[in-house]
Amino acid sequence: SDPSRRGRYECLKDISRASVVCESVGVIMRVLNVFVALDKAGQLSLLSVKNRFARPTSGGWADIMINLLLILPCGASQVCEIQLVHKQMLVVRTHLGAHSDYSDSRAA
Repeated sequence: SDPSRRGRYECLKDISRASVVCESVGVIMRVLNVFVALDKAGQLSLLSVKNRFARPTSGGWADIMINLLLILPCGASQVCEIQLVHKQMLVVRTHLGAHSDYSDSRAA
């Protein structure tokens, strides 16, 4: 992480974060296409899309990570992170202890 960005809230991209758990890679692609269509329709703005199936994290986590900008009804905007997760990856994370390993490495 870049030390010059520490303490700068405008650099945060995951204050609002959610996961969409998908049964297959095909479903992941369909969900991703919905986000692309919403972007094209002007209902949100895609800021970045990372294919972490092609390049998993150092801990082995793989997903599609989307950062997007939502324009709220009051006119304010909110940056959000959406993870499109394969169901089997979630099984590894929740039932085999991988998430606690991840949390330990983030806290170190």
